[in-house]
Amino acid sequence: RSLEKRAPPGGGGQNALLVGNLVGPVPNQLLDHLRLFSAQVVEAKEKMQRRLGLLDGGLRKLEVCGSHIADLEAELTICALKVDDVAAQCDDFRDDIKAMVSQMKDEKATEAAETQRAQELQAALALQEQQCEREKAQLEPLAAAALTAVTSIEGKDLIALKAVR
Repeated sequence: RSLEKRAPPGGGGQNALLVGNLVGPVPNQLLDHLRLFSAQVVEAKEKMQRRLGLLDGGLRKLEVCGSHIADLEAELTICALKVDDVAAQCDDFRDDIKAMVSQMKDEKATEAAETQRAQELQAALALQEQQCEREKAQLEPLAAAALTAVTSIEGKDLIALKAVR
């Protein structure tokens, strides 16, 4: 049974089968199987070629995608630089705001101290005014008495006063 061998290439003819040392015609059933197998091989080959075509198309798409990715990476780098610039500007702005807030706090503290000093001066002035009013109240009767005394002086009193001296 295992005596069947295929004819070597270039020998034995188209429809010949080597059995042992005998060469004879190939049965139709075997030819049908060979034709079927040949058709399947052709079909598999075509299928593989279609797959290769799809793979080639996929590779081209990957190359295009790779190019797009490189472009996007470049744009992303530019955007990152812009973000860094904006972040630096924000840091500067924040520092400026902090400085202004600190200055405003200092000014507010100075204003509060000046307000306190003004209030203290007003209180001292009020005390001074009260003191003046008390002294005025004490001096007014004396001034009135002095005015009365001065207005009541007559010429003869002046002559007598000069004589005493």
